[in-house]
Amino acid sequence: MRYSILLLLGSLLFTSGCGSSCIGRGVSLYEEQNYIEAAEAFERTQNRLTTMEAVDRARYGLYRGLTLVALGDLRGGERWLDYAEAQQRALPELLPVNERTLLARGRINLNHQLQDTLPKPETQWTQGVATSGAPSDGRQ
Repeated sequence: MRYSILLLLGSLLFTSGCGSSCIGRGVSLYEEQNYIEAAEAFERTQNRLTTMEAVDRARYGLYRGLTLVALGDLRGGERWLDYAEAQQRALPELLPVNERTLLARGRINLNHQLQDTLPKPETQWTQGVATSGAPSDGRQ
């Protein structure tokens, strides 16, 4: 009887998800700026997302997104920050204030980096300047 109760409790813990322990290692590695190892830890736990609690899914998206942005994978980071924001929108008090702030700052940082990757408009200056003050295209 005792063995079956322990087995039942163990299986309930296993099937209910892994909770914060699933993402704890990745979060720690991110905070230590070990971004490659953090990315690997998050990748290994992605298949457990469906069994995680909502707060853990939001934290997973937040820290995986921040990790990918730190590694220069802006589109991957954007995808996971979008995921974290969607979780947060569904339950506005899901993340604590410090992680909501981190999410907002992460989004701002990502947007700045994405802007930097856009091609700059080329300005061709020629010898003359049109009378309107606009740069001349060289035609008379």
